[in-house]
Amino acid sequence: MPESDGDERMIERDVLEDYLKKVRHEMRRMDPAIVDVIVAELRDTIIQRGTIEETPEEVASGFIEIYGFGRHYLVRYYALAAILALLSVPISSSRPGIALGALLFYFILAVFLVWFGALAGKKAGLTAGTLALIMRILPVPLLIAVGYNITAGGSLFLITSSVVLPLLGWLPGETKERRGSDGGKAESF
Repeated sequence: MPESDGDERMIERDVLEDYLKKVRHEMRRMDPAIVDVIVAELRDTIIQRGTIEETPEEVASGFIEIYGFGRHYLVRYYALAAILALLSVPISSSRPGIALGALLFYFILAVFLVWFGALAGKKAGLTAGTLALIMRILPVPLLIAVGYNITAGGSLFLITSSVVLPLLGWLPGETKERRGSDGGKAESF
């Protein structure tokens, strides 16, 4: 039996396996190979100590902060940012429904980038925002070549709103990182 400070403690196998299953579920966005190693080491640590000291959510969030998301999740989120960016290109002001739809998709994209930057961190948020910027600007020459009309106002909106996207992805992760490094206290700028 494992000993700790002279006390004999042992955790039930079912409780341990249920806990580890919950931890694994909370770390589902991480690289599966890293999760396997973490869960194996966590199992050994819990058996040695004979007690569970943190909730599965606390354990998972700590490791996600250290290791970040796995590529399989990042690719999905980057693809979603690219699709939303394409749908947000204001291709014609002569069709108000299309322009309004593009504006709606831009708003959804902006909210997504803020959420993703806060969730995945500043590097992943910046990457998603930069990809969105590229995907909004890249198709414009092709659209013009095939006859779509982008007005001067639409061009100005497209450029200014696109340049903001990397910042929208980066800033929440940067803010989260700063708050984490000083115990949750906001710095004055």
